[in-house]
Amino acid sequence: MKNLLLVLFLFGCARSLLKKTDDALRETSPESVILEDELETNSLIKALEENITQLKKNKPLLNFGNRIISGEVYADSLVEFIAIIKSNDSSLEKERRIKEKFDLYEVYGRDDWSEVLVTAYYTPVIQGSRYKTPILSRPLYKKPDDLVKVDVKEFQRVFDDFHVFSEEEEISRFRGRITEEKKIVPYWSREQIDFQDVLKGKKLELAWVDPVEAFFLQIQGSGKVDLPGKSDLYVHYEDQNGHDYHPIGKELLGKISMEEMSMQRIKSYLREEASEEEFRKILSSDSSYVFFRAEKTPPITSFGTQVHENRTIATDVRFYSNGTLAFLKFDNKFIPSRFVIDQDTGGGLKGRGRVDLYVGEGQKAGEFAGGFKEKGKLYYLAPKRL
Repeated sequence: MKNLLLVLFLFGCARSLLKKTDDALRETSPESVILEDELETNSLIKALEENITQLKKNKPLLNFGNRIISGEVYADSLVEFIAIIKSNDSSLEKERRIKEKFDLYEVYGRDDWSEVLVTAYYTPVIQGSRYKTPILSRPLYKKPDDLVKVDVKEFQRVFDDFHVFSEEEEISRFRGRITEEKKIVPYWSREQIDFQDVLKGKKLELAWVDPVEAFFLQIQGSGKVDLPGKSDLYVHYEDQNGHDYHPIGKELLGKISMEEMSMQRIKSYLREEASEEEFRKILSSDSSYVFFRAEKTPPITSFGTQVHENRTIATDVRFYSNGTLAFLKFDNKFIPSRFVIDQDTGGGLKGRGRVDLYVGEGQKAGEFAGGFKEKGKLYYLAPKRL
């Protein structure tokens, strides 16, 4: 699943790149952080229980900097965590017990240790049709058969002198297509797919939707399409064309002020102010393109769980492991600090100081997500070393 607000801006990193991804986390003193969850805990318990099931099923290896913990061991620690927050102890006693059982790891951050930029994502609900109409004129495509993956890490493993990116910028897989000459070339771009119709006639259309909504649905990576006859279609992220993500907000600076910049404002500009030529140029500036699969159930995270409102976060999986418990504290005192679970990721979510918070489904959630950009601090919890 993908994030939303980073579509609007290009966030730079003030700190130097990491030499090793193991350095993305470091242990910190629990006494330096007040672990007080300011939300109701039922949602947290439900999210944790599902997370535990997935940990036991997948048995992943979880990275906390240079420390590795098995999924099964971590699942057992989360069972203990649930027991603590379910207890009748005071909030202070619960915090003491948590710090007694868990080590705390702070993230490398954007500008300093623990500091992150928090944006929000949601599940869009948009109108759709099984057939093309004058308004619902953009198809949502399923994954094409000619899309192939090239595993760069395998080339690096076999050829010692094969290097593409530094460790922080590394792309582990390229997407491409095989030509008639048996060459692997980059897969089609958004311009070629949306405006040159290179996939037309291949019977890949899942549904037809508004072009602007189609673009933002790809940013989110999943959503719900309302079809005629009160039937619903959930579309889940299936794959991506391998092109780099480019935030279209960058193309609109000077046309929309930074104070106005939001998802809603960008949508209105594209629909009401942009010429046909400018509309095409703006959308095509983001060559990245997402393919979907049709499902009957709401979207799931990259970890394999349901998304949980105000509890699921998405991060860059090169640095932080899905399935891990964290504490997110906002600099803005009016936004509740809370325990969250790292369960998701996204193609545009890059960097050790970026976090996306899932905030729900539908229009209200979208309006909230479209303007949400807050600074905070992020700490991961791991069972204490024996």
